[in-house]
Amino acid sequence: MLAINTGDINRMREISNFFYKTSGIYSRLCRYMAYLYKYDWFITPYI
Repeated sequence: MLAINTGDINRMREISNFFYKTSGIYSRLCRYMAYLYKYDWFITPYI
């Protein structure tokens, strides 16, 4: 947790890339979150 506490972005990116390459669950979660629709373009009429 030292990288998170110090805010070392480069180290956190290295750790994330490592888990992305080695863990199928982590890489699937990253892809899921990246392609998740946020529906901020969705407009609902208000009557």
